[in-house]
Formats: sequence, C-alpha cells, structure tokens
Amino acid sequence: MKLIINADDYGLTINVSKAIILGLKKGILTDTNAIVNTPDFKASAEMAQSHGIHEMGLHCLLTMGKPLSRPESIPSLVNEEGIFYDRKTFKNININIKEAEKEINAQIQTFLS
Repeated sequence: MKLIINADDYGLTINVSKAIILGLKKGILTDTNAIVNTPDFKASAEMAQSHGIHEMGLHCLLTMGKPLSRPESIPSLVNEEGIFYDRKTFKNININIKEAEKEINAQIQTFLS
C-alpha cells in the first residue's frame, strides 16, 4: 500500500504555493494539484519549475474566480460581472455543458503550457 498526501490548490496564492513546495521538498506531501484561473498561477508555475517540480495534477474550477474563457462566450457559467457563480448558486442553475467544456479545455491548455 502507498500513502499519498495531496495538497490541493497549488497556485491559489503565492504563499499557498510556497507552502506546498516546502511540503513536497521536505517529504511531508507527495502530490499537489494546481488551479490555473488565479492571479498567482503564472508566478506559482514558474516557482514550481525553478524548484524542480515538473509534475502535478490539475484542479479545474467552475465555481471560483474569473474564467479563462471570455465571459460572453460562457454566459451560463458567470454572473453579470463575468465571475464564476459560487458553489451554492452553481448548484441551482442550468449550465450549458458545451460552455463548461470550453472553459475546462481552456484551463487544461493553460496548465499544459
């Protein structure tokens, strides 16, 4: 049996990313996953690479922050300010699955790049 200790939300903030890198380097954590639609993701990705971390999972989000797609191209996922609906609201709306696929694909492409 192998124990995996995952730290969620790499890229949420610079400090969260620094803490996750420290945990990975010290062997406290064995895995992490990144969120890519945050203001600190790009700097966090560069920080991971500079610390020799080249593998992590992706945590796609449709309920926090700004989308990577143009808000007008995914209207069922965002409010009037172009921000994703929160979880509570998201559960109670009818989303367009094609719009969700579009945003998830944008997040995957950002992660891969």
